[in-house]
Amino acid sequence: MVTGPVLKTVEVLKPLGVRLSHLPLSKVFVSTYYNVKKTLNVYIQNIEESKMAVFYFLMLTFVALVAYAGYAETMKLVQYMDLQIRHAAIQIQMKWMGWQLKRQLIKDTTDFQKFLKEYNKDVQ
Repeated sequence: MVTGPVLKTVEVLKPLGVRLSHLPLSKVFVSTYYNVKKTLNVYIQNIEESKMAVFYFLMLTFVALVAYAGYAETMKLVQYMDLQIRHAAIQIQMKWMGWQLKRQLIKDTTDFQKFLKEYNKDVQ
């Protein structure tokens, strides 16, 4: 027996004159769509709740650092973390450039070897 959103879809389609025999997979698609939609709504709600928890945790940590070490020392720590993040990003960029250069060098080397073969044939 079909229930839930699929049954509602069938009830809507029948009065419109849609022959359900032409839509064999519509039940599966509609059911899957509603299940995915429900799941995504739950995930989005959990993410929204966790954002607030993370925000309050960060604020509590910042206030505790200011209370323990003072404002100037806390700002030095924040600057250090900022520099570490930027340094990591630059290293990732350098790694990516290295991979690209290596691929280009391999390509250029094969092209250069082909050129040398043709050049040696022309010289002889």
